[in-house]
Amino acid sequence: MYWKKPRDRHMVYEALSAIADKRFEFTTENRATCISTTKGKSYFIMYDLSTMSIMSNDNMAYYMGETSYPMIALLLVKKVLTYDEKILAHLKSIPWKTINRRNKGDYMKSVLEVLAQLQEKGVDVKHIDDEAEKIYGQVLKLEIGILGKKMMPASGA
Repeated sequence: MYWKKPRDRHMVYEALSAIADKRFEFTTENRATCISTTKGKSYFIMYDLSTMSIMSNDNMAYYMGETSYPMIALLLVKKVLTYDEKILAHLKSIPWKTINRRNKGDYMKSVLEVLAQLQEKGVDVKHIDDEAEKIYGQVLKLEIGILGKKMMPASGA
């Protein structure tokens, strides 16, 4: 069985922010943790890249069966997915959960809001969005297997 493809590139942005904020770290050879944007939840990721299989206990993985941002963060950090790491400097400290709630779960509207704010600061958002699209395209080409049984989602804020 495989994880469903993410429906749009908002997961890429959240993964990039997790890396930029240093909220993603490896705990053992085949395990990692990813802290939520509110820092209220800690997601556990198990992986076997030799079989391209991942398990994560985040809501998107558990309830929707979709490739989630902790999984994408793992693939970025492990360099399975390539991108220009310079864009990370602009994706720090973005309160995704707050923005997503304000936009009533319209995740791409949240991405556009963040990009508009960055553009107001003079950031080259075209380059950032091009990189996110490139990453998203790479994710769509992968068949990411489900590693083991689904884990209950993390609790917290």
